[in-house]
Parts: sequence; structure tokens; C-alpha cells
Amino acid sequence: MAPASAAAASEEGFELEFSDLIPPLSTARFLEEFWGQKVFSTSLCEDLLTILSVGFHDGNLSECVADCRKEDNVQFTEAELEGFQADLEQRRSVILPFCFTPGAIDIKRAFIQACSGFGNDIEVGMYFSRLGCEPAQWHFDPNHNLTIQILGEKDWYFAEGNPHTFGAARGMRDMPMNFMDQSIPIPGTGPLDRSCYNLRPGSVLYIPPGHWHSVTPVQGECVSVNLRVANLLHAKWICEVLFAEMIRAARGQGTLCAVRPPDFGGPGLSHAMNQQAAHCRELESFWCRPPRCFPFQKEHSDGLRLGATLDFLKSKNFLCDRSLLSKDALVIMSPLVPGTWELRALGRRVDMARELLTSKVLLLLAFGTRGM
Repeated sequence: MAPASAAAASEEGFELEFSDLIPPLSTARFLEEFWGQKVFSTSLCEDLLTILSVGFHDGNLSECVADCRKEDNVQFTEAELEGFQADLEQRRSVILPFCFTPGAIDIKRAFIQACSGFGNDIEVGMYFSRLGCEPAQWHFDPNHNLTIQILGEKDWYFAEGNPHTFGAARGMRDMPMNFMDQSIPIPGTGPLDRSCYNLRPGSVLYIPPGHWHSVTPVQGECVSVNLRVANLLHAKWICEVLFAEMIRAARGQGTLCAVRPPDFGGPGLSHAMNQQAAHCRELESFWCRPPRCFPFQKEHSDGLRLGATLDFLKSKNFLCDRSLLSKDALVIMSPLVPGTWELRALGRRVDMARELLTSKVLLLLAFGTRGM
């Protein structure tokens, strides 16, 4: 619940809840009526805006860059910071897609806590621009986007799309790369075909995946933050599971599983293709669920690498007590999730797998279970 005042939040140790970002809706109503379906806009109270602004260093570019990472989790250098500052001076927007300021961590943590099962690839980014910067051209993203305006004003132009987006982001002017791209209808973007949302400090705008939008800075130094949640379609996950199983099986074969002349002609599937396709009929036998989003602790995390203690994970119902497993239960490693186990204690590292086998709990983030 949002605090009565910013001062009260400081005194009470205020903890952000996801519902604080979408007033007057509850999280349950937002997820049921808007998530993945239609646009939602609202405004934050002044005190919550103040709290979030402080959590993003009041939009100070240098301080925010120090808390952001590149896609390989490496911090930006002083030279890169100077380049960002020069970009802004020359009216070029600055985009920091992996942000870990205190405010970004609070937003990410709040979503994970309240919206478990609605995404497992979640990040917070920051956007810096100013009047005169080139508008972001019409495009759609394969993500759920919740944008909060911290400073300045932007106009967001919106046109209907399709939330069942498969693949990468695409600009309206981009050449189609395949038949799927060619089949995407391009909407009209004239005054009668689009909607416009004017975002001012405290404005919140949710846009589902696959919907077209264009963004223009219209006043002052503009700073906005964006919670983005990757849209994982059933079709994509099923294909990922099948691919992982086919690769596993192929590694044990003596012949190379690659296309040959018979695969390009003749009726039906070639013998080799048919052997691979047979795995599709056995999907349930090697099925694994998508990994859940990882609840984390700031003090045990390093940018994109999230971490937490076992006690913390247990408190978040992220561990399964051994007593809940049947006697003949088999705990297996998901073939789609890498796992490296280690325990840091008293300045030493020990084999975490051994510790888990002798403990009372089992971590089910990267494991599937059979026979529960």
C-alpha cells in the first residue's frame, strides 16, 4: 500500500508493492482485465513519485549509469558515461536496458512477489531524452511494458497490434525477414487511427506485447523507467523443450543429424527427419515446466546475477520440504536450465549439491520433479 507521505515511508521502512504502481486497481484485477490484453494508464500519488524518483537518483544520469549494467553484466566505463552525456547534448536519447538502482530493484522485486507465473524474464530499464531528440519510430516489442514517467513529458502514440507476438521487436519501416514478418498487418497511424497518451511526472502506462507505439519527448529533461516482462508463448516453450530433447538424443548418435539431399525432395519426411520427428509424439515423457522467476536479495545479487539465501527462498515458498516428496520421487535437472551449485560460508566454498542432499529442503528453481 502506498505511504501516506514520503516522510512516513522513510520512517516506516516502506516496501513497494506492485499494486502501488497501478492505482486504483488491485494486482488481481489488473492481471485479469489488462495483462496481455489492452492498454492501461494511471497516475501515481505525489509521495510515491517522490519515493521512486529518489530510488532512481532523481534522474541524475551519472549516478544512474553507475547502477546499470551492459548485457554481459559489466559496468559502464567513465568513457562510456561521457559518451552518453555527449549523446544527450546532441539530442540523442540514452537507453539503459539493465538498471539496478534502488528503485529498479524495488520495482522488479514487487512484480516477482505479486505476479508469480506471469513472466520469468524480467528487467527494469531507464530512458533519458529531451525536447528535440529524435522520436522513437513506430515499432512493437515482444514484451509487456509498464512505463513510469519520472521527469519531463512524453507523448506516446499507440495503435492496435497482436499480443501473440513471436520473435524480436520490429519497426514499422523494417523489411520483413520471413513469412511471419510479412503476415503481420501494419495499422494506420494517422490522427484517426491512433491514440495519444501524454505522460507527465507520475504517469504510468502499460502496453501489452505486439502493440505498435511511437514515443516523442515534448517537454523538459525526460526520464522514464520501464518494467519489461518477456512474453513467453506456449508455442515457443514447446519448441524449446523439443529442441533440447532432440539435441540430447542426437549427441548419442553415431551419424551427423544434419540435412542431406533426401530432406529436400521426395514425398513426406526422410528417414532421418522421421527419426527426429518421432520425439514430438513423446513430448509428455520429457516435458519440463518453464523456470519460475527467482526471488532475490540485493545483498546476494550482482546485477543480472540474482542470488538469495536458502532461508530467504524458503520464506518465499520457493523451496519444497523433503517431507512433501514421495519416497520414490526423482528430482531431475531441467535440460533447459544450467545450474552451478556452491555454498559460501566462513570464507570457504563447499559442494552445494552435497549440502542440499543432506538438508531438509530441495531447491526447485532449476529442477523438475516426477512422482510428487
